[in-house]
Amino acid sequence: MSEESTESEVRPKGRYQPAPRVMGAILLTFGLLTFFSLRAVPSISVDGKIKQHHSSTTPVNGGTTTTLGRSQVRVQVANGTKTAGLAAAVTARLMTQGWNMLPKLNGPRVGHTAIYYKTGYASQAVQIRQFLGAGTLQLWTGAAPVPGALDDQIIVLLGPDIAH
Repeated sequence: MSEESTESEVRPKGRYQPAPRVMGAILLTFGLLTFFSLRAVPSISVDGKIKQHHSSTTPVNGGTTTTLGRSQVRVQVANGTKTAGLAAAVTARLMTQGWNMLPKLNGPRVGHTAIYYKTGYASQAVQIRQFLGAGTLQLWTGAAPVPGALDDQIIVLLGPDIAH
């Protein structure tokens, strides 16, 4: 007759060891809290001074135009080419200019770079186009040009003209 050995889990007394799922949930929660906390912190320049990103309202022919600081405009870059890492590189370049960058993503393949902007964000789209040196400006009025871009204010869909 063979003896069956059953191993029971032995845990040291006084030390709680959470299950892997619990640990994963804790880490995910910590990561999300850190991400949102960092996005809420004002930008600080190299000399240690807080950068002021004010908005201003200017009357224009009976209406008004609001000019927002770069950090107040949500910009997303999508790669519409076969060049790997292009969206990440352009996102990093725009981030150094003070834009509020959203996570990069892949978009549909396109023949040239297009910069989509929502109403009220034309001047910021022009600034991005000038910085990149490529792209056509298009007012975004219908469906999002890339999936998951509902709350974005500007979307840069990269084409091969910027992949040089």
